[in-house]
Amino acid sequence: MKKQNENTLVCLIKNRLTVLQPIFLEVIDLSDLHKNHNKPDNSGHYKVIIKSNKFLKLSKIEQHRMVYKCLDDLIPSPIHAIILETRI
Repeated sequence: MKKQNENTLVCLIKNRLTVLQPIFLEVIDLSDLHKNHNKPDNSGHYKVIIKSNKFLKLSKIEQHRMVYKCLDDLIPSPIHAIILETRI
């Protein structure tokens, strides 16, 4: 059952980030690597790799802010931690 919830969250993250019109988007659930960490129940660790032309002429900080803005209400739960890799 937890695996289904995780897959649903990966889909939700991808759906939220479509507003950035990604050329490439990958969301990886890393929660299994952090099983024993002190974190809220039903929250997980994720890595997002996103490439978008919307990042042109923006600093890495500005790119990351754009992504965080899309996911803001999901942090800190159900997203406990996120690794962002933005590309142009």
